[in-house]
Amino acid sequence: MSWQFSVRASTFLVPILGAACFMAGPGHAKGPQLTIGKKDCQRLIRHQARADVKYRPGVDVRGRKVAPADLHGASPIKIPSVITFDVKFDIKNYLGKPEADAKAAIAASIAADKAKSAATSASTAATSATNASTAAQTLADTAKTAKTTADTALTAAIAASKADPGSNAKDIAVDTAQTTATAAAAEYSEAQAEADAVAALAATATTAANSASNATSAAAKASKAKTAADAAKSAADSAKAVSDTATAASTAAAAASTAAAAKAAKHPTDPDLAAAATAAATAATDAATDATSKSALLAAANTASTDATAASAAVTVSETANTDNISAHKAAAGIGENLGDGVVGKVKYNLASGRLTFNGQSLGGSDQKELARQCASVLRRRN
Repeated sequence: MSWQFSVRASTFLVPILGAACFMAGPGHAKGPQLTIGKKDCQRLIRHQARADVKYRPGVDVRGRKVAPADLHGASPIKIPSVITFDVKFDIKNYLGKPEADAKAAIAASIAADKAKSAATSASTAATSATNASTAAQTLADTAKTAKTTADTALTAAIAASKADPGSNAKDIAVDTAQTTATAAAAEYSEAQAEADAVAALAATATTAANSASNATSAAAKASKAKTAADAAKSAADSAKAVSDTATAASTAAAAASTAAAAKAAKHPTDPDLAAAATAAATAATDAATDATSKSALLAAANTASTDATAASAAVTVSETANTDNISAHKAAAGIGENLGDGVVGKVKYNLASGRLTFNGQSLGGSDQKELARQCASVLRRRN
């Protein structure tokens, strides 16, 4: 197997690695094998100055005595007589840590992508919910216009009745106008309340969708997207309920009209039954018109419901991806969590004697020369 490790004390790299290389040779076939590459050689080979040009303290290049370079006395730093350090390698790299880190990175990328998709789906659902809210408000506005018209008619009827106090027909007209105005007011109040409810839910969906888009973490995006999807679904359900209620009322009114008409047909001479059949028919027509007016709201509600369901599904996918991401990172972090660096050996250098050892064995100049020879060969081959 090949180990790569670094030693911070570069002054001793050549003798240390040279010895480590040969100690792992034929005489140590079962030990770790070191691989020397071009970059290692370039870093390890140092210029070997000739003896006659090396710096010698207290003399110049001609051998004459000169003042020492240290003009201020001895250094205040106390240097140890023996310098010791370990040659180490990262154990985690041999326990699958790089592979686990890569897997965690892929999981993070997938989680981010799914979260972005969930946020986009949530935004679509929120827009559909807003469209349903707009349709509901249109109905409320129509009801408000009808209320205003009914109120105006009532005011006119009352004025006409006051102008002709003895007119029974004008009194009846006032009663009819009052009934119409009351019904219109109730219709408007209900429609506006429904529109307000849908609008509030749509606003919640929009706010959450915007937060999902702006969130920086996958978990936050998924969480906000879920809130948006739920609110959009509630808005859709609320809007659909308005349409469903109108449809049910139209169906009931049509049934009542049919029954009243059948009863009047059996008793053609009964004016009360005839009047009841006419009133039932009018009510059925009005109910059908009301249900038809809510068709746009129903379509918008159905679209919002579909989009909200799709957003919820995207959120589920995002949450699953985020869970996988967390698991992958935990697994990667747990590899070699309580392990330190692996130690190949200990180097000692005696400043006084110049003796250098690796795991207690002396390192000589021949080791360095052989290392230099091999590095020179490597460099020639790769240049």
